[in-house]
Amino acid sequence: MGKPRGKLISFEGGRSAGKSTQVKLLAKRLENAGYPVLVAYEQEGSVGAKAIRHMLSSGAASSFGNEMEAILAAATIGDHVEQVIKPALDNGINVLCESYCDAFEVNQGIIRDADENMIKAIGHVIFEEAWPDLTFILDIFPEEGMRRSNQNHKNDAAGSANKVDIVMQKARHAGYHKIAREAAGRCEVIDASLRQSYVAEKVWEALARRDIFVDTNPTEKTVVANNTNNSNETVVADLTNKTIVLGASK
Repeated sequence: MGKPRGKLISFEGGRSAGKSTQVKLLAKRLENAGYPVLVAYEQEGSVGAKAIRHMLSSGAASSFGNEMEAILAAATIGDHVEQVIKPALDNGINVLCESYCDAFEVNQGIIRDADENMIKAIGHVIFEEAWPDLTFILDIFPEEGMRRSNQNHKNDAAGSANKVDIVMQKARHAGYHKIAREAAGRCEVIDASLRQSYVAEKVWEALARRDIFVDTNPTEKTVVANNTNNSNETVVADLTNKTIVLGASK
């Protein structure tokens, strides 16, 4: 029969909602409970994906139009799904990620105003075999998110620049609420304006209530792997008797 397929948990939300913090807290708690888990930060991926990501971040792709820019963004995300997320799930590893399929829909379909039907169609192709089992939408008012962001960058010129995109943050906030209504069975909305420990407990309670993680072997050793600092580092999950290579940039 083999191992059951891993579960995929995603965290979504606006700026400074605490997505990265909650991913790390949940990963540690799952690890301590004996669950195989991979923290799948979006990575550089293949050479092609790295080149496309550079084009997008530099603004060079903006002249192609919103739809083409969305297609390019989808290519980088699709590379991450194929190289890291799907292999982990297929090997029975539970995956945690932030700003995943819903971020793609919000950022490309709402913020950049690409054709909604096209965005949904692309999303189904990319995420069809790696759709989240549960999505936490960390809800924070745009003004509070911007205040946190500016406070974190108070000595950085970028912090002042962040003040000008409150309109974008409001659009993102509305977009996530729309998704929460449309996919209520998959999404859990949590008030992210409260302290981190409270949010973390709400996350854990939701997982327990939905009985997301089952059939785990608590004797297995889990290593939470990521590749945020070195694009040439292989992403690996070491489960005591087996080392599973999940992807590498070469």
